[in-house]
Amino acid sequence: MSQLLSLLFVAFLLLMVGLKYWLSWRHVRHVGQHADAVPPQFADRVSLEAHRKAAAYTIAKTRLGVVDTAVGAAVLIGLTLLGGLQWIADQTSAWFGHGFMFQLAIVAAVVLLLAVVDLPFSWFRQFRIEQRYGFNRMTLKLWVTDLAKSLVLASVLGLPLLAAVIGLMREAGPYWWLYAWLLWIGFNALVLVIYPTVIAPLFNKFEPLKDSALAQRITELLARHRIFEQGRVRDGRLAPLGAR
Repeated sequence: MSQLLSLLFVAFLLLMVGLKYWLSWRHVRHVGQHADAVPPQFADRVSLEAHRKAAAYTIAKTRLGVVDTAVGAAVLIGLTLLGGLQWIADQTSAWFGHGFMFQLAIVAAVVLLLAVVDLPFSWFRQFRIEQRYGFNRMTLKLWVTDLAKSLVLASVLGLPLLAAVIGLMREAGPYWWLYAWLLWIGFNALVLVIYPTVIAPLFNKFEPLKDSALAQRITELLARHRIFEQGRVRDGRLAPLGAR
């Protein structure tokens, strides 16, 4: 039975990877075939040079995504069928035993491993592809700093959530999944509230839009689509979420 499940797992994984490859190949081919002609509806606003640059940028990112998918599939097979998860479990049990901390540590270790595997792709995307096409405004120091902030933020927010879910799995009985789901909803609602005023400023610098005409047009567009509640426009500027 376990062998059959393993075969089904590999079959569905190969199907997923193959489908992504097929879609990526079609995307690259389509973009490449139309790179030398600006669509008529944009011909008066986009130059041929800019259109070609956008096409080359899209193709480069898609090809990197293909490699990323292949590496991700290989890591998944390594963790599951080749004993990677068992090895991680053996290493963490030597430190934490087999109790609550062991369960917390093994999940955190897997998440950290996946993040480390993604690092080269993140670096290449930022400092090779984005740099090549003139879209990169980030220095290596800032990139490393943001990585460190992300790690700390993930630890501060993610580890307590993970600990709570594991605690529910251990103590809440057969309906632990329902309580965990409600906890997840509450967590997402909390993040939505604190993101504009607490999380986003950690990674971005915000300042009022200096172009007053453009600010007014954006404000009118938001008002027409009721994206913000009444009273959030003050002195010609859009007040941030949570502002009082």
